[in-house]
Amino acid sequence: MNAEHEENIASQNEPAPAPTRSALPSKNLPFGMDWWELAAVVLSFILIAFVAIPGYFRYLDNVRGKESSARLTLIANCLKYLADQNHTQPGEKICELFDLNETLELAQRHIYTKMNIDAERALFLKLGAEPDCPGGGDYVVNLYLKADGSIPEPTCTLAFGSKRDYYLKHGLYIADMSKVDGNIGLKQPS
Repeated sequence: MNAEHEENIASQNEPAPAPTRSALPSKNLPFGMDWWELAAVVLSFILIAFVAIPGYFRYLDNVRGKESSARLTLIANCLKYLADQNHTQPGEKICELFDLNETLELAQRHIYTKMNIDAERALFLKLGAEPDCPGGGDYVVNLYLKADGSIPEPTCTLAFGSKRDYYLKHGLYIADMSKVDGNIGLKQPS
């Protein structure tokens, strides 16, 4: 019995075998992950964000630039319409005060009058406030016709900033003068 007792004491003094890797509990980590697995997941999300976020902001800049170009083209069309209506000569001032809403309403009233529709009872397109640049720039409009009788191109201050070459290459924040014909979206009566 003495030999058995000594054997039990010797086995109690021996260290227990180390548990295998899969037997280690991960109590504080979600989904039972190891710390390095969690680090890999977090790192992958950071890399995805590193690629996606600049692309998203570039997309927003392109959308704002295209909208600004459409607004500048509308302004140029309104100026062309006013120049034609006022029979403005080259080098002369197109109008004293440029109000986009007033110009659109004036054009609509003129069309309705030609069509023999009661212009006083008609509903007119209203834009609300004057259009602002969606990118945060300011619109600059020259109210004098050029010497050749063409409309000066309305511009946005963002088209001349630090990204000038990119904007010009992609046609952002500049008016598309090829679409300027003096027609401001109103069908002429036949």
